[in-house]
Amino acid sequence: MPANITEVDEFTATVVAPADGDARNAASITQGIQPLTNRTRRLLNALGGHMLWDGGAYTASGSALGVFVTPPKNLVIGTSRLSLTADAEVPAATLTAGAFAYLYAFDTAGVLTLQASLDAPDAARAWKSTGDLTHRYLAAIKMNATTTVHPFERRGGVTLWRNALASRVVLGPASDTSPTAIDCSDWAPPHARMLKLMVKLTNATGGSTMSLYRTGDAAVPMVLTVPNGGNVTVEVTVPCDSSQSVTYLVSSADTAATVSVLGWIE
Repeated sequence: MPANITEVDEFTATVVAPADGDARNAASITQGIQPLTNRTRRLLNALGGHMLWDGGAYTASGSALGVFVTPPKNLVIGTSRLSLTADAEVPAATLTAGAFAYLYAFDTAGVLTLQASLDAPDAARAWKSTGDLTHRYLAAIKMNATTTVHPFERRGGVTLWRNALASRVVLGPASDTSPTAIDCSDWAPPHARMLKLMVKLTNATGGSTMSLYRTGDAAVPMVLTVPNGGNVTVEVTVPCDSSQSVTYLVSSADTAATVSVLGWIE
């Protein structure tokens, strides 16, 4: 009776073929096929989760969650190679008001299917942190108090919020002259390590500077300068700590700093 060859994830054995005169039996045939099937398995495992995608996701009027994903191409999950041909809406889901949720792609009988879930991604931002290797992480979204998704646009790992900037003020106006942490976790998910911020500085007299850096860092902070009696508004990208916190201080108490979150980077 024919026997199945068990694949092993390795690329070590030499591929051999029977020589003239060798017996044509199961063992002589398997010695050549086994290394090839092992290499195929190793390649498939290495490609697991690999995806060609522009990182696009956004909110728009729809019939379900109101979140759309641009077409992933050649997503490998298990033995399936999955794709979408057009932007697709994420199905509605039971999510938590005020909390972050996460978008995943998974395989349904060879069809790429989208899902919104409360399960965060793993440290590699590849799969669910639950250990489920069937759901490929795509993006993060945030729900408002009525479990509607806060408007956003995402491309290439950069997410920008599209709701009113006034709702995303995380500091100010404030004039701390000693290091003070700014909590940005309401507008950046737990795995975010880089923030896009808008900083406004207003100085009454004498000019001043503002230092802005990742909480816990002690070296080379970002320094912004405001002239005497002037004001400056700039967009900056700043690393944050694992709590999505940055630290600031101004050099003069007559300088007021206001910080708003524009978005975050994966």
